[in-house]
Parts: sequence; C-alpha cells; structure tokens
Amino acid sequence: MSLQQLETLVLMLKAGPRLDNPSVAEMRAGFEQMGKTMPVAPDVKCEPVKAGTVRSEWVTAPGADASRVILYLHGGGYVIGSIDTHRAMAGMLSREAASRVLLIDYRLAPEHPFPAAVEDSVAAYKWLVAQGIAPAKIVVAGDSAGGGLTVSTLVAIRDQNLKLPAAGVCLSPWIDLEGLWERALADPAK
Repeated sequence: MSLQQLETLVLMLKAGPRLDNPSVAEMRAGFEQMGKTMPVAPDVKCEPVKAGTVRSEWVTAPGADASRVILYLHGGGYVIGSIDTHRAMAGMLSREAASRVLLIDYRLAPEHPFPAAVEDSVAAYKWLVAQGIAPAKIVVAGDSAGGGLTVSTLVAIRDQNLKLPAAGVCLSPWIDLEGLWERALADPAK
C-alpha cells in the first residue's frame, strides 16, 4: 500500500459513520469499500475461475511462472473479506513471487460456521492438484484470519493424507481463537 493509499484510507475511516455495534452486513460493506481504495496494477491479469465448487480468481502479474501457485486465503475475521478486498495484495504477491495467485472466496461465518472455510480451502488445493499443479509448486498463504486458515488447511491436507504443499506462509495469523493470549495479557498471573 502506498503512502497516498494509506492517507486515503485514514481519511475515509475518519469521515465514515461510526457504528458502535455494526451488523455483519455493515462490516462487510465497509471492508469492501476500503478494498476499492486499493486498485490492482493495470498490468495484472484477473481471471474468475471455479476451483471445484469455490468461487476464485487467478491473479497474475507479468512474468509469473504458470507452474508456481500461491493459494491465498484472505483475512477478515472469518466474517468479512473477499476476492475484491484482497485482489490488489494478490497482484503484488504475484509480482514479487513471480507466481500465479489463486485467491478464493471461502464461505464466511456466521452463515457458514467452521469447518466451511477449511473445507473450501482444501477443495481449492485439491482442484489445483487435479489441474496438474505439483504440490511442490504450491504455497498456501494468508493474512490474519487467512493466516489461521492457512494453518488449519495445512493440518487438514495432512490429515487427509494428501501430498503437502511446498510451504505455508502466515501473515499476522489469527491462530488463538480462544483468546488465551489476550487473557494472559490482561492477567499475567493466569
């Protein structure tokens, strides 16, 4: 994100309505609006695709090696976020990693509780392998809740005795869903 994009985002947050207890729909709409402030580079190709049953999008920067794939799982607390909110980031990842990025729209809570997101992520991974992508050429990655989902996806892949991907990359992963770390900070004696 450029400094100008960050400044635009900060101004938008300051100018936007303050909601004390926003609904899921309001949170999603706000996050989608923020996503629009981060455009995809004009030379990045975005191609909708179904990865099995999962709505997805190939995001490919010029020079990306078609045999290398990052299966990217967006953040958003398992409740918000989408292809639209993370497309620009996927474009930057594609460019920097010289790899295609498969960005998926996994099912969100609360309409689709656990393990729906894990099932969708594993389905997308299986689809990639069925398309002829070697597991050794796949990296599963995600930010925040997507980082936690990355860990869950890797465990599910292992537990299903599938060939493991080359790596998993977690960007600020939300992996403490019980809030144990937060409680420890509030009361270090526990």
